[in-house]
Amino acid sequence: MKEPNLSFYYGRLRLIHCREQLLIRLLPDLVAEATRPRLREIMTGYLAAARYRRYMINDLAWDHGISALGDECLSMRKLIAVGSARLAGENRGERHDPAVETFCHQLHRVIMVDYRLARKLAAEEGLHVDAGCFDEVIEAMAETFPEPPPGQYEPSTARPLSLVAV
Repeated sequence: MKEPNLSFYYGRLRLIHCREQLLIRLLPDLVAEATRPRLREIMTGYLAAARYRRYMINDLAWDHGISALGDECLSMRKLIAVGSARLAGENRGERHDPAVETFCHQLHRVIMVDYRLARKLAAEEGLHVDAGCFDEVIEAMAETFPEPPPGQYEPSTARPLSLVAV
């Protein structure tokens, strides 16, 4: 029988894989929702990064002899449903791109929490190669989706100010 922490780590790998799969299915729709060409280009880069992360998770799972498939990620599905409904309610144009950007940022923040937890579990289990992979992903995501300093939210919407220059 596997140790509880190692089983929890493997479960976290499956959960991350599920969330990345959902994100990969959603990002092409978000690219299409963007009205500014620069935002579309950036969102396409996010899709490529998510695909890379999914391959990394598959490789880590393969190395441990586990399947990366299997978890049902209900919380991510709910976040996507709520965000999609909000986007549908926004008028296309000037206010739409910030909504697309904010939605993408929120999704990545959720995934970032999972990566940080998986990294911590891998380090605790002495899985240094795994922890190194997570460090690389976390660093890249933190650069792409920085935490805004206090006071950098639009007061009326609680959205972070745009990461993409208008």
